[in-house]
Amino acid sequence: MNAQYDLLVIGGGPAGCYTAKVAAEHGLRVLVVEKDREIGLPVRCAEGVGEAGLREFFEPDSRWIANEIEGFSFFAPDGTQVDIANRETGYVLERRIFDREIGRLAAEAGAEIVPRAMAVGMTNEGAARKVTIRYLGKTHRIEARIVVGADGTESRVGRWAELRTACSLHDIETGAQYALAGLNINPRRCQLWFGHEIAPGGYLWVFPKRDGNANVGLGISGEFSKNRSPFDYLDRFVETHFPSASKLGAVAGAVPCSGGLKRFVAEGVLLVGDAAHQVNPLSGGGIINALKAARIAGRVAAEAIAGGDVSRNRLSAYESEWMDLLGKTHRRYYRLKEGVFGLSDETLNRTARSMKQLEYEKRTLARLFRLALFKHPSLLLEIPKLFFALQ
Repeated sequence: MNAQYDLLVIGGGPAGCYTAKVAAEHGLRVLVVEKDREIGLPVRCAEGVGEAGLREFFEPDSRWIANEIEGFSFFAPDGTQVDIANRETGYVLERRIFDREIGRLAAEAGAEIVPRAMAVGMTNEGAARKVTIRYLGKTHRIEARIVVGADGTESRVGRWAELRTACSLHDIETGAQYALAGLNINPRRCQLWFGHEIAPGGYLWVFPKRDGNANVGLGISGEFSKNRSPFDYLDRFVETHFPSASKLGAVAGAVPCSGGLKRFVAEGVLLVGDAAHQVNPLSGGGIINALKAARIAGRVAAEAIAGGDVSRNRLSAYESEWMDLLGKTHRRYYRLKEGVFGLSDETLNRTARSMKQLEYEKRTLARLFRLALFKHPSLLLEIPKLFFALQ
């Protein structure tokens, strides 16, 4: 590590490394610090992405594609299964390999990447930010024109920059996931389970990988995790539905499922990915959104440094572009989340039974939401705007 950089990225996940890649391609001197021992670990993710979103950035590569998904099945609280007609292929990734590939591309573009390096403080000194880094038992002071916080839900960078990134318990999805082996499931269909006894204020997923392996996890609203942990719900589900499965690994975490932050830039500071709450509030998915945000953030940072202006006003171009691209859509998804996760088990069961009576090609995601939310006319108006391609 040197003492000075144009851009210091804190966090080596997809958001951080892709921001670094874009900025380095624009000629910036970039440093990425990652607190864990290597890029790509630990994997706290269901690992699912849509094909169209992925292809905006990469051609699918068998090295980091664990499985190709052709559709998904909705399970009501009473166990009623509805296979949804899906028009887009999806993938389950091998995130460890996928993340390392993005890191490799960032390094190839000229970024320096340092794992096992923990950022512990930040101060503003004139036109630069100074960040204290602990690395291999030593303390380093790194000066950067811009600092990018790609450090996850509980972003330290956001706090240091005095940005309001706190999320209410209601809008935090606390998650638990097992990597299971020995499952007898359809390898081409993801399963989504709903119900207040299954995943209150959220949902449970089964994402198939190779050879009978799958990511089986859930996210529940933080309001419901105060007295009962996500693993309590998950263990009960696994014992009931996959009693003979072997557990290969377990992870836990939290995802901000709010309508988005009002501000995620400050003087010489940008937040990207989970740190900026750029997660789909309904699905909890954030990989593709993180890449989209990183593409904007890396370019705006480079333009700001080239122009000699890293003020909050100049960097707010990133906020504006993000809001134009996905910000308004996120707010609609948030309203839809509030409606869907508030539905009673009886309503979900009735919706599933109604969907099963339809021909397969008519069982679209848009129709599923319309049936479930027919008593919420204001939300019905949002559905065509979000799912017009799926009707």
